[in-house]
Amino acid sequence: MSKYIENKRGYLRLRQKGGNDLCEEPKCLCESSRDCTCKLQPIVKSHDHLPSKHENKGLLQPIVDEHDHLSFEHENKGLLNEPALLGILGKLHEPIIKQIACGYRHSLVLLSNGTIIMWGENVGSMNAIPSDIQGRVITIAGSQFLSVALLNDNTICIWNDDTKFTISDFGDRIVKQITTSLTKLVVLLNDGSLREWRLDYANLARGRVHTLREFRVISNFRDTKFPDAKIIQIGTQTNLSVGLLDNGAIKIWEIGTRQNGEYVRIYYDEVPVPDYVTRTHKYVQVHEHVTQNVKQIACGNDFSIALLKDGSIYGWGIDDCGSVSATYGYSKKDVKQIACGGSFSLVLFNDGFVEVLAMVGHMSIPVALARRIQGHVVQIACGYNHALVSLDDDTVAGWYMSGTSSHKPCQSPTEEMRDIPDKIRGF
Repeated sequence: MSKYIENKRGYLRLRQKGGNDLCEEPKCLCESSRDCTCKLQPIVKSHDHLPSKHENKGLLQPIVDEHDHLSFEHENKGLLNEPALLGILGKLHEPIIKQIACGYRHSLVLLSNGTIIMWGENVGSMNAIPSDIQGRVITIAGSQFLSVALLNDNTICIWNDDTKFTISDFGDRIVKQITTSLTKLVVLLNDGSLREWRLDYANLARGRVHTLREFRVISNFRDTKFPDAKIIQIGTQTNLSVGLLDNGAIKIWEIGTRQNGEYVRIYYDEVPVPDYVTRTHKYVQVHEHVTQNVKQIACGNDFSIALLKDGSIYGWGIDDCGSVSATYGYSKKDVKQIACGGSFSLVLFNDGFVEVLAMVGHMSIPVALARRIQGHVVQIACGYNHALVSLDDDTVAGWYMSGTSSHKPCQSPTEEMRDIPDKIRGF
């Protein structure tokens, strides 16, 4: 979070911890910023996290060249470019947050140096991170009983309590995205093709995966709509998977079997209602508007949402705790990212603000936490009953449902996440 904030005249003043308007310049005798004569110099807004020049101290003067590159000139000491300045501040050698991800009840952070930090409740996926992958990780994912990492040699590593699998037989094709759910792992390759594996559990209560069995798909059944379109993004629910096509449409499928035991990928225009959906749950089909101009997709436990290019969001699947109905009529501009959890969704805007889509009060951001993070969020991720955000100062924050009641889980209060490792809190 920047220690400088802009006043109405376009100048910067130091941010007070208590939130008042007093000037913090040590040599300033002014009683308030309104009467201040220090006149902090204006600075380029897109770089307002960097120091400004104060007339009384002669620090670093911002300079913008014809290519909008920012540098700084110190009085009597020539020119310092931005990397040099950051080096002086001691920041260049420190890793930054590259990606965040959530499993069922655990969280993962990938740093720019290729290492992973993981914490949370151990539900079969929180054993030690394999030491041989640290420093080699490109992207991460998590689910109820698994953590997954794509390595820099195009190998996928999957681990949980006492099991580790590696997948490397991709030939000349490059892994573009990995996603996982309770029952499967789906991989998108750079040519738009898919590879999928089923997770077989020796002890579901302990979450021990004893078999990772690939679906050797021999054909695509009922793939009559956009058969030649290329998949560019994927998501997966408990049973179904969703793909975003390069023409702005989506595909929804599951893996089925034939009598000879071979697998077939079954595509749906109208999704079949799962057998476990009871009378207390409403199942919502895909909206007719979700046929083109889709920009981004995200999948939760038993529902999915799609962000359209006009800013509207549509959901489908089991409407538990308002996970789908909260999207009805939702349309806002400048949406940067969407993410889904167990029965809620997060929407991140370009200005760093976050909004929860769910029943009123369900998974709401704790008030004190919202005051700190709103306007500073860079990335979002969702677990089953917790949410994680990375901030513009390279720290992370989160919240979760506390005291979940089996009778009224949607009204359970939320608490700020307190177990974030210190090495993430401030590096």
